[in-house]
Amino acid sequence: MGGSERWHAVLYSDCTTNFPPLTLLALIEIQLHTVQEMAASPLEDDQTIAENIQNRIFYEETTHDRIVAIVRYYSNQGFGYLNACTELAHVHLRMLEHYSKQNVEMQVCSRRRVRKKKKAAEVAKGMRSNDDDHDDDGSEGEDVARAQKTTSERKFDFNRFAAKFMTQGCVDTFVALTRYYRDLTADQLKRAHRFLYRVAFKMEMSVMLFRVDIIALLNKMMKGPEGLDPLSAVYREWDELVQQIFKKLVRKLQERPQLAVELLFSKINATTHFLEYGYEKQTASAKPRAPADLEIKPGVDKKEHVGVAVKLLLDSGSEEALRWVKSVLTSAISERQCWEAEAAARDLLESVEGDTEPSERPQAPSICECMTSPREIARTNSLTIDSGETGRRVDEGSHVPRQ
Repeated sequence: MGGSERWHAVLYSDCTTNFPPLTLLALIEIQLHTVQEMAASPLEDDQTIAENIQNRIFYEETTHDRIVAIVRYYSNQGFGYLNACTELAHVHLRMLEHYSKQNVEMQVCSRRRVRKKKKAAEVAKGMRSNDDDHDDDGSEGEDVARAQKTTSERKFDFNRFAAKFMTQGCVDTFVALTRYYRDLTADQLKRAHRFLYRVAFKMEMSVMLFRVDIIALLNKMMKGPEGLDPLSAVYREWDELVQQIFKKLVRKLQERPQLAVELLFSKINATTHFLEYGYEKQTASAKPRAPADLEIKPGVDKKEHVGVAVKLLLDSGSEEALRWVKSVLTSAISERQCWEAEAAARDLLESVEGDTEPSERPQAPSICECMTSPREIARTNSLTIDSGETGRRVDEGSHVPRQ
């Protein structure tokens, strides 16, 4: 970690320790407003400084994720905090949307702690014991440095970022602000209006607003009692928005009768997608990796190949899989022996009766026929998916192919 990065980390730690959350949000909000005013300044120096600051702020993806998390996880921290976090999100969204339109090739940086995830996966699979953790304690600082250097850049997509706000938690936060409509200023009402408009029309996620308490709140604002002041500067904007939302609600109820029940509940992503498009969202499942090939030294006798594979499975803790393979092979041998005995008896009977023309005989059963039941197919698939341990089988040659 460089000197500049360490200084920023210490500064951030001091701010979060010495300032309460509300004050910290207010400071960030003031900073964004200042940058916004500098960007609109006629002075070229101010514009250049604002451009550099915005580039630094918007480059880190973690910054965007923190803004989303602040709004999404609001939970009765008081009106001051509610007002600060919604204002922060509102300003951040507007500045980011404007900046991304000006900079079409805008890039964002994602940081991932790959080493820690890899280590946890090894422990979960049993390839690494927890007792080995103390061996890595001395290199913990090195791991952190390596993890911080594991970054990736990608092109920024504003719609993708705005979609992170299309959750019930974020909607509920701005709805909570709207409930104070009689005490809000024109700017605060406009802030709530812009977010609900973005949800319903820009992002086409109006179903997130189709809940009984939200609909009742919007109706009370316009129709009363104790509704929004008709003389308010934003009354007409709110009236048009509420009318359009109600029209969408009526049309959606006609298209999706199930919405009449979903009006009582908050919406999750799967429900939102179904109500919006009429079918469940299809998730593409990752294709399982093919099992690894087992290479046996050419000098090993072919009779010992099975023993090598069995030893490998025992070392990986696959005793149950070995017992299953043994039972399948035993059953297959028994069926083959019964078939051979039946064929021998048929030959003897034909020789006694003196039949000159041999009768048609059924083909010998295959070993694979013992594994055609749904239960055994599921077992076979589970062995195939486990590419690291049990997904290996022995062939006649020294090369063991994939199952």
